[in-house]
Amino acid sequence: MLNLNLNWVSETIKTIKDWWPVVKSNFQQIQNNYNSHISGTSDKHLAEHITYSGVVSGASNVKQGIDNLKNNYDRHINGSNDKHAAEHITFHPVGRLCQMVM
Repeated sequence: MLNLNLNWVSETIKTIKDWWPVVKSNFQQIQNNYNSHISGTSDKHLAEHITYSGVVSGASNVKQGIDNLKNNYDRHINGSNDKHAAEHITFHPVGRLCQMVM
């Protein structure tokens, strides 16, 4: 949570010299909050709140994309999907996750 000093509007602060330490402190708070957010140490987003528009079908957020990918992988590994010979499956890191080569 952003903790800004809002006491800068008062009778005691009459000059820029008096005002600047408060403003500087607020700028530092904003920068620290931003840095913590970007580094992931605070104010994190839940995966279901991050929109997704990639190649995993049926996913509109990151959590659904990961869950759908894992479910498809599990179904393939445990045999509930059609089994394919390993020599016919190639991995493509860009675009599709796997492609049948026949």
